[in-house]
Amino acid sequence: MKKIKLFLTNIKKITQVGILITLLVISISYIGIVTFTSTPQASPVWVWSLGKSQNPFFTGSLWSFAASSDAKRVVAVRATLEASEANFIHNSTDSGETWDILENAGKRQWGYIASSDDGMRLAVTSSQFLSGYIYTSSNGGANWTKQIGAGDRVWSAITSSGNGMKLTAAGSDVSGLYIFTSTDGGATWVKRTVEGISNVQQIASSADGMRIAITGQGDYIHTSTDGGATWVERTGAGRGDWGGLTSSSDGMKLAAADQGKYVYTSIDGGGIWVKRSSLGKASWTGITSSANGMMLAVVDVQGSIYISVDGGEIWTKQLNARSGWWGGITSSSDGTKLIAGNNYDGYINVGELRNLPVYSLSQPRQEDDR
Repeated sequence: MKKIKLFLTNIKKITQVGILITLLVISISYIGIVTFTSTPQASPVWVWSLGKSQNPFFTGSLWSFAASSDAKRVVAVRATLEASEANFIHNSTDSGETWDILENAGKRQWGYIASSDDGMRLAVTSSQFLSGYIYTSSNGGANWTKQIGAGDRVWSAITSSGNGMKLTAAGSDVSGLYIFTSTDGGATWVKRTVEGISNVQQIASSADGMRIAITGQGDYIHTSTDGGATWVERTGAGRGDWGGLTSSSDGMKLAAADQGKYVYTSIDGGGIWVKRSSLGKASWTGITSSANGMMLAVVDVQGSIYISVDGGEIWTKQLNARSGWWGGITSSSDGTKLIAGNNYDGYINVGELRNLPVYSLSQPRQEDDR
């Protein structure tokens, strides 16, 4: 009998507490302290503008871009096929609005370029179609050094760590294809062999330069977690003709664009890959990402830019960006600024994110009870 009375007493207390909580919630809502629902702001909106000056050197071919972490300092080179098409490295210090040339590097058949986070340490290769050397600068392109340690080769890709000291480049000669790594800004190089890959089109690395990913035409993606000393073949995305490769700062989030096919993403450093079928197939010529890997932007040579802010789940076609033959793209580290090159008219297109999806609490609307 005592147990029954105790049980009934507890039920009565619980009921009283429940009534008090209910009345408290009703009172809070009524007096307008706060509601318990969140209201999303507008969807992310990218505003695109043209650089102030057209650059005829940029028309008719693919570009290689590199930018500082805030995307204020941008450098660009145009891939060339013949010696007669040699040109200068181009430089902007206002996010692509205006451009000048870095004359001290000379007029050459440039191929690919990489930058440190502050935009001061640069590394550039000769054309992928003609043999040459790697050149480096430690003062934003004012002066350049020809790095003979890596040799005279046909270079097809290069990437840099955040501080610009660790470089990874792909070069070939009559003896075969090799990966070259440097830990001193290009002064000395180590030649490395990667089994199972016949050519390299793209290289991406983590900010510390230890996690590296490479892609080749008709080959699987390969990754390294020790700065290029050893490599693992990643078959999850299949073999592809890879037109773009990008990495988050920690090297765990990767995105690769297969020309004429799909974009693939990985969140575990290349172990598992997801085909982004919703984006569809296109002739992808470049892809970039924010430092955290959540913002992705990819360009289609046939005329469109697509952006995802959720790591590749949902993509938005940039209708207000200038249409054309896109040849390259790069991003600020926070993913709020994009620099893209239009091969059709030679203009640089700058995209800036104006709205971020933010959820916040709001006061309820007061009703007039008269």
